[in-house]
Amino acid sequence: DMRSTLHQRLGLPLDRPMLRIASALSLSAPAAAADDTQAPSKAALRLWDVHVGLPRLPHSTGSRQYLVQGSYEYYHYMQDRIDDSGWGCAYRSLQTIVSWFRIQQYTSLPVPSHRRIQEPSGGGDKEPSFVGSSQWIGAIELSFILDHLLGVTCKVLTVPSGADMPSKGRQLAHHFTTQGTP
Repeated sequence: DMRSTLHQRLGLPLDRPMLRIASALSLSAPAAAADDTQAPSKAALRLWDVHVGLPRLPHSTGSRQYLVQGSYEYYHYMQDRIDDSGWGCAYRSLQTIVSWFRIQQYTSLPVPSHRRIQEPSGGGDKEPSFVGSSQWIGAIELSFILDHLLGVTCKVLTVPSGADMPSKGRQLAHHFTTQGTP
């Protein structure tokens, strides 16, 4: 088919569509703000693609880098006038992931605010008192919300400590090679 032919001519992988109208380069302003109540004109300017420019590892080390494919906005603590220092890590990770899906045009849903993430309609399974709180969420909640909002299934890798991270290297390399998502 035409897509396969173009992929071969351009040296692109054949295992995923890369030439789609929805993936056309957009030179417009960044995506709307994460805070559902905040007007887009007040949207925070965010860093994009913070992985770009990482120093390459020397080939002599026998190491390879596997990185996210595609653009995303980097959500970090203390943005959007929210003091989430100490509890907002997974919220910001989720917002970064959703921004990737938006920018790749897999969804047109807005990046959810902290409050939207906490609401039962956001896909979580918490008590009503959780909404508006400063309680953290973990990888399991994050995966429920991604499934509920975007229909994206996740595989959670358990790593007891940083020292155990190398044991997941092959799985992570495979993910970034075949999926490319954050």
